[in-house]
Amino acid sequence: MKTGCLNVANKILVGLKNGSHELFLLKLADKVNLIQSKTCRTSIRLLWYKISKIKQIEGGNLTLQQLSNEDRVMLYTNLKHLENAAEFRQVVIDYEHVVVICGRMGPMCIPVYRIAEELEKEYSHVKFFDMEFDNPESKVIQSIPEVMGFAGIPFTIYYRNGLVVKATSGIQSKEQIITILEHELAQTVSI
Repeated sequence: MKTGCLNVANKILVGLKNGSHELFLLKLADKVNLIQSKTCRTSIRLLWYKISKIKQIEGGNLTLQQLSNEDRVMLYTNLKHLENAAEFRQVVIDYEHVVVICGRMGPMCIPVYRIAEELEKEYSHVKFFDMEFDNPESKVIQSIPEVMGFAGIPFTIYYRNGLVVKATSGIQSKEQIITILEHELAQTVSI
C-alpha cells in the first residue's frame, strides 16, 4: 500500500484496537474516497471489511499482514463471480465470448480486474467473470492445457464459442487486453 493508504489503514486498525466507536471508524473509512489511487481505495476497503467482521482481537496483535493474507481468500470486484466448476462450465457454454480472470486481491491481479470492469461497457458482447484462485473449484481453470506451466496470477482465459482462444498469465495492460479482445473476441456483424 502507498503511504497515504497505509496511514488511513493504520488509523482504522488503531481505532479498532482502542475500542473506538464503529461510527468513527466508518467515517474514517469513508475518507478512502479522497485517495486518488483505485488500488489503494480497494485495499483499504478490503481492510475495513475484514476488520469490521472481526469480533475480537486477541491481545491487540492483529497486523496488516495478517489481514492482507486473509483478504486473498475473497474477491472484491464488480465482475460477476464464479463460485464453482459447474457455474464456470455453464457460463462458457451459455455465452459466445467469455473472459474469466482467476486470481487473488493482489498487486498483479487488481489492475486486471479494474481494466476488465472498465472494458465491460465498451465490449458489451463479451461477458467478464472472476474466480478465486484459492477456491478449490478453480482447479477447473488451473487444469486447462493452455494455463499449464503458468507461474503468475491472474490467469486470464478468453473463450469463443466454448473454446479457449487465448490465455495469459500475470498483469496485463489495458492495451494488451484490448488487442486480445479485438483479435480473438471481435464482435461479428450480420448483414
